[in-house]
Amino acid sequence: MLQTGHAAYNSSGPHAGKLVTIVDVTSQNRVSALNHSCDQWVKMPFLSKCMHLTDYDKKIPHT
Repeated sequence: MLQTGHAAYNSSGPHAGKLVTIVDVTSQNRVSALNHSCDQWVKMPFLSKCMHLTDYDKKIPHT
């Protein structure tokens, strides 16, 4: 189940194999996640079917 704060691996596209943190679930098929690239954090949309969830999660407060 996709939840805010879970760490996941992206399995497709130019960011395949990268670890991301889910920060927003926009729909059942899309999530927004933070990706660390080029020494900065970038919020990017990802397809949920391309995510492999890990056992790690982080409490992220709602804003």
